[in-house]
Amino acid sequence: MKRLVIGFSILAWFLLASPGDGAAQSTVTVRGKFQYAVKFVCGPTQAAGGGPSTGHYSTHVNIHNPGDHLTFAMKVATANGSVSNFRAATLGEDQADSVNCGGIHSIAGTGGGFLEGFLVIVTPKELDVTGLYTAEPSAGAGVTTLHTQVIQLRKLSLTVTAHLVP
Repeated sequence: MKRLVIGFSILAWFLLASPGDGAAQSTVTVRGKFQYAVKFVCGPTQAAGGGPSTGHYSTHVNIHNPGDHLTFAMKVATANGSVSNFRAATLGEDQADSVNCGGIHSIAGTGGGFLEGFLVIVTPKELDVTGLYTAEPSAGAGVTTLHTQVIQLRKLSLTVTAHLVP
């Protein structure tokens, strides 16, 4: 009888703890030992107010995991002062992924247009992180500038809660 009560208690906990209609997002805790802050510039801009020159800018952040499977967290801090929630991502052993301007806008919760700031990555293990930056006079005009930059890690101790995205 005691096992039956414990079994029903566990079942009730799972039913109450899980989202019923998909409205709530699942989260994961990431215990970070390292942080990477990757500068990004995305979208079209007109040279006004001291911003970048008129043109269309694109950033791709390449992330490579040289070690075992891991879960890490990313957030966006924009130049206008807004900071997004953390979003979780996973990479298997020796896998790589890329976050482009569309992904940055998605994490930031913006619909597009010009956006400037930092993609912040918090991870329990060291990664290889590189920024790839391109610019063109206007969208579709052809890339006139290309630059890559290896992003240096910052050692820290930080625990964050990140949303899992399907």
